[in-house]
Amino acid sequence: MADAYEVILGVIDDASITTSATTASSFLDNVATITFIPTTAIPFASGLIEIDTPVWASLLGSDLISSVESYQISDQDFACTSDSFTSMTQSIENGKLSLSYTDLVSGQTDEVVITCTNWRNPVEPEIISGYSIKVYDID
Repeated sequence: MADAYEVILGVIDDASITTSATTASSFLDNVATITFIPTTAIPFASGLIEIDTPVWASLLGSDLISSVESYQISDQDFACTSDSFTSMTQSIENGKLSLSYTDLVSGQTDEVVITCTNWRNPVEPEIISGYSIKVYDID
């Protein structure tokens, strides 16, 4: 008999991403602060936070064909950290930022703050919807 897992879904009402730079399209030394309050308890020992980001620009390839890329996440020394966890590693694929963490330092439903350096701002300075945050237990 296979193990049964309970999936608990919740909608995060209180979340934001703000950046240190106000210039459109800037990324060098731009720090994005991602803040959210989990709606259900997140795992203590280790977990995975996935942040899906909307694509707000496409890049022109060398063959002059426009290709949609993860424009918002710079490939130059992009790094994320958080005081909410003992350690954190990241990977980026198709606009999805995956953050694996160990040892939750705060409470399971306390505010989580993640900072990412070299985050690329949108081309147009406006509020952009389409983000999602998912948290998984990886033990």
